[in-house]
Amino acid sequence: MTTKYLARHAGQIVGKRTTENRTYSHAYVMQYSETKARDAAYGYVATKQDRKTYDWYADKVARGVGARAWPDSEYLADVLLTEKDITEAREQIEGGFDGYVARLRQNHIDHFERNLAKGGFSPFVGGWASRPDLAEKAARQFETRGCDFVAIVATEVA
Repeated sequence: MTTKYLARHAGQIVGKRTTENRTYSHAYVMQYSETKARDAAYGYVATKQDRKTYDWYADKVARGVGARAWPDSEYLADVLLTEKDITEAREQIEGGFDGYVARLRQNHIDHFERNLAKGGFSPFVGGWASRPDLAEKAARQFETRGCDFVAIVATEVA
């Protein structure tokens, strides 16, 4: 027998689940922080990996068309850089490292704004549990993924 469950928070359905052989009495409701995401996007700071990636693009441009795309790989020894590869790499390094980071920051901002526009910071069910204590334990682990705990709610059978 298939059982359909609903989870509601603040009068809104925030999750649905169907199961054939499990019983869920509770769900934990989580929400990504709009403030944290905005701060991360608008205040983006370059990482060590960003520097390595920029240098990788610059190296491609310096090596030029026809050079090995992966010089340290014997497996990919026959893969050569094309004009398209070099053009894309030039676009990435345009404006130097500061220009590269500015584009990364803008990409993060654009992603944040798209997420905001589609309601990406609304509460959602992080998971389902058979007991409230298990829901609470799982919710605390979920918080380490950048989410804020909202509530533990009793499920409804639809």
